[in-house]
Amino acid sequence: FETLTNIIQNDFEFYSDLVQTQKVGEINLIAKITETLKERVKANLPKGLFQDKFTMEFSVNYIITGMMEGYKEWLQNPKEISLEKLAQTMNTLIFSGLNGILANET
Repeated sequence: FETLTNIIQNDFEFYSDLVQTQKVGEINLIAKITETLKERVKANLPKGLFQDKFTMEFSVNYIITGMMEGYKEWLQNPKEISLEKLAQTMNTLIFSGLNGILANET
């Protein structure tokens, strides 16, 4: 999260323009970034973390796709919360689930 957050902060206008336009080439770029992230995460997972390949593939796809949607949503509405708060919220959701978010609300 920290690395991706820093990348977005360093070139905010580029990434903001990227998610706001609907050009095919730019959509393909987002898809390529998403696939690259999925492959990097899978390559760096500890062996034996998941009991089977399906669960690992499903979990990584679910997490990375959700994370990319979170960043896209933030880039379309950056004034709602800080980028750091977004990264913190996504981190909590991924590692603690909805219960982690609800616990932080009380």
